[in-house]
Amino acid sequence: MAWWHLWRQKPARVFTGDDQTFDGRLILTDDALYVLPQEKEIRYDVISCVRSNKFRDDLNIYHRRSSLPLDDDTTKVSFKDASARDTALEELERRLAPRFQRAEVQYSIVRAALAPFFTGVLVVLLTYGSMWTAVLFAAGDEANFVKGAGRYAAAAQLHILVCRLLGATGVAIVGGLVVLGCVVWLVKRVTQPPFMITLSPSD
Repeated sequence: MAWWHLWRQKPARVFTGDDQTFDGRLILTDDALYVLPQEKEIRYDVISCVRSNKFRDDLNIYHRRSSLPLDDDTTKVSFKDASARDTALEELERRLAPRFQRAEVQYSIVRAALAPFFTGVLVVLLTYGSMWTAVLFAAGDEANFVKGAGRYAAAAQLHILVCRLLGATGVAIVGGLVVLGCVVWLVKRVTQPPFMITLSPSD
């Protein structure tokens, strides 16, 4: 059935000499950008924001997937280094002007620490609750858990299943590893607070 697969494939776009390629990861044309190697097309008129941390080598493109409410998506493009990212970002800024304006914000240590700190706190609370769930199930006390219906019923049942499979010790180990990851994240953010570069629509 290989012929059927080839027939259904979307024809590759032919790029012209006027299109600019950056680091083999991003192509900028007159009306859209393409993320390689999958040639994902993002038209300039659906982009809502472009953000990048000066100390990293990637950029995040926030855009609409359709006209439906809340149908938004984020595409991350990674480059070989920050210099290659900067070159692509500068050209993208030129193509989005004058509708988009550039803003630069240096995070303070406190602001940089907020995301990893609160994430770690939430993980600790979730781990503690999950450990008690595992302990109650190990003791045969399932009366405290009601299999109700609702939009979060499936997620709740999955959570209970994981607690039963891992047990209290397994939950503690997994939770501890995630918390350790949050600590490493916190140290990195505090040591070098993000310097955010944003391209967003002008007011």
